[in-house]
Amino acid sequence: MCEVQLQLNFLHVQVMESIGIAAVKEMKDIHREQIEFKEEIRSLQSENKKLKEENKKMKVKQEELKKELLGVTARTQRVEIKAKERNVILSGLNTDTANAKTLT
Repeated sequence: MCEVQLQLNFLHVQVMESIGIAAVKEMKDIHREQIEFKEEIRSLQSENKKLKEENKKMKVKQEELKKELLGVTARTQRVEIKAKERNVILSGLNTDTANAKTLT
């Protein structure tokens, strides 16, 4: 009976050692995964920071382009007004020319 008890105790110790070894391996795997996740988080944060900076630059560029577009629109409107004025003058001249031709 004593020998059976000793064998049981020995088996119990072996099982506990195996469980302990497996637990240590699992803890190491978990720790490695945590490190990988932290590295990935840092990488994503860095990329996010770069994208935010690029976004700010793009917003500044967008504002510059809006101002430029407003300037172009204003110039276009001025040109259109001048063209209409010239058309009125030309149509007046054409009328005067036609009237002069009918008189002669």
